[in-house]
Order: sequence, then structure tokens, then C-alpha cells
Amino acid sequence: MSTASNAKLKEQFDTGLETQADFTIDQPLERYGPLPLLARLYWYTVELGLIRDDASPNGLKIYGAGIVSSKAETLHSRRSAAPNRLGFALERVMRTRYRIDTFQQTYFVIDDFAQLFHVAQTDFAPLLTKLANAPAYAAGDLFDGDCAITRGTREGWNTGGDV
Repeated sequence: MSTASNAKLKEQFDTGLETQADFTIDQPLERYGPLPLLARLYWYTVELGLIRDDASPNGLKIYGAGIVSSKAETLHSRRSAAPNRLGFALERVMRTRYRIDTFQQTYFVIDDFAQLFHVAQTDFAPLLTKLANAPAYAAGDLFDGDCAITRGTREGWNTGGDV
């Protein structure tokens, strides 16, 4: 292949990547129906889940893979005063946007793994229908009905950018 052909191929590839990135960034998640609701559940459990543990100094342990794989996120999730730590409530979790570019503003805490296994047995069809047009909450929102284990100081929080 000639140098000119290689250059043209590289230009097409780079342009394709830019176009794909622009497309991905410009698409609101709500366009994908129930996917954002399920993605939030995944994010706040599998990736960033906390579990109560009375034997731990602060009463919490981590189980989410995203926390386990990051020393900084581990320390932030358990020791920082900045984030909210809320008792797990399925609908609340599914409506709460999250951050992918910084530490979390809110973590949801399960009581035990039995609670998580119970969630896995949920018939999601009626719940997704119910929540389809419900507004999403910002990552750091707190409401009167929340079971706040700790109310965050909000120190260092970026505004905007929730997914």
C-alpha cells in the first residue's frame, strides 16, 4: 500500500472515530428507553456498591468492582466526608444519575447480600414502565424521604456532567 493510501486510510479512520465520539456524546441516554434506569442500578451496585458491616470502623464495606479496583475510590467511598451514603432503595437508585469522570457524589448502601439477591428477582417490566417518564435525579441530590446514612459535605463536587 502506498504512503498516500496509508495517509488516506488513517484520515478516514480518524474522522470515523471523531464522528462516532460526537454521535455518542450527543445522544441523551433517555433516548435508549429503559437502558439508563438499568445502567444506574448496575452502576450503584456491581460497580460502586457499599454494604453495611458493623465490624468495620465506619460501619461500611465495599463490594463494587469499580471501588475495589481503585485505591482512591476506596478511600473516598469509605472515609471522605464529601459523598452522600444512602440506604438502598431500588426506585431511588434507578432514578439517580452518576458520574464517570470523578468520585461519586452518592453511594447506595445495601444491608446485606440477601437484599441484593432480592432485587435480582424483581419483575422489572412494571417498574420500568412506572419509571419511564419519571425525572432523573442529579447525582448528589438528597430528599426528605432518603435514608441518609451520611449527608455529604459536597466538598470538591463538580457540577454538571451526570450520566
